[in-house]
Amino acid sequence: MDGDYYIKFPNFEKYQSLRKDRSYKSDYPDPLSDFDTTRHDTSGHDGQNLREVKGSEGEGKGSEGEVKEEKLSFSEFKNVFLTQAEYQKLQNRYGNIKTESYIEKLGGWMRGDGKTKKDHYATIINWIIRDEKPEKKDVFEEARKILEAENGNK
Repeated sequence: MDGDYYIKFPNFEKYQSLRKDRSYKSDYPDPLSDFDTTRHDTSGHDGQNLREVKGSEGEGKGSEGEVKEEKLSFSEFKNVFLTQAEYQKLQNRYGNIKTESYIEKLGGWMRGDGKTKKDHYATIINWIIRDEKPEKKDVFEEARKILEAENGNK
């Protein structure tokens, strides 16, 4: 390239994206298709700089290798994510009205405060128990027991 050196990030398009309104044609030339990559370290794998998820055995699998169920979006804001099984458990345990009420409550809380929760299913159970019991230390113990019973005491 006329003696000038450029850096090419091989998987940039794969892992990064720009908003459509901010993208523009690069000032730098596209790398040559016959560019010699043998001079460079190619021992790494795609995405080698990406964080690895602890306990991950592969995409879509849990720590024991079972396939994870897809999470569906709920609430007016579509920001509460539960599996169909989790949603069904909430409806069976607390009824449709209470389940929908707490899903909307969680969705509104996250949207309004810009906050997130790791496990929406556990959060809903904790909130329901907290609202039913005045003693806070009992809430977490009861929620822990419910979740352990459902997960087979993992």
